[in-house]
Amino acid sequence: MKLGLVAAVPCFTFGFLDNAIMLVCGEAIEGSLGVKFGLSAMACAAMGNVVADTTGQVSGGTVDTMLRPVLPAPRLSEAQRASRAASLTHAVGGAVGIFVGCVFGSFPLLFYEERQDDDDGGVA
Repeated sequence: MKLGLVAAVPCFTFGFLDNAIMLVCGEAIEGSLGVKFGLSAMACAAMGNVVADTTGQVSGGTVDTMLRPVLPAPRLSEAQRASRAASLTHAVGGAVGIFVGCVFGSFPLLFYEERQDDDDGGVA
């Protein structure tokens, strides 16, 4: 159980920050560069994702360092660490952490208002 938690917490943090940064940056890019250069919403989202992933990569070590004293890794023997159960627990813990982090990291969507396009759906 502790092994899964140790895997989940840093992944939760990554998922939360990654999604939140991507949404905020993608929206900012869409409202500035997207308008100026006629970029699609998807292109702006991709650029926001580049910023978020880069930030996550750079800050990942910091998060791990901060969490280590609070959530130390469980003491496992070499055989326990190499076991299929430990590997599966670590993988599932990480996946659940990222999933939940991404869901909570979607909170910026609560602050965005739906835009009304001037397009009438192609009707002349």
